Amino acid sequence: MDRSRSKLTANLAVGNAKPVSLGSSTGSGNSWDIKSSWSDSDLASTSTSTIAGGRDSAGNIRPSTFLQAKNYARLGARI
Repeated sequence: MDRSRSKLTANLAVGNAKPVSLGSSTGSGNSWDIKSSWSDSDLASTSTSTIAGGRDSAGNIRPSTFLQAKNYARLGARI
């Protein structure tokens, strides 16, 4: 993100090798704004079985708790 002018809101970053570098981008309400270190135990599920498994009749990934933060409902992707 350090080479763009983006506004990042409610993104989740877990287990990154390098710290987030925003450059000229801005952000608020992201995982790195909430606390400095995240681990798998902060997430409801890290099992890839949902996204690798069967799809619904329209070809969409089925709703799940995959990569959803346990204590921050507005953080990360939502259906």
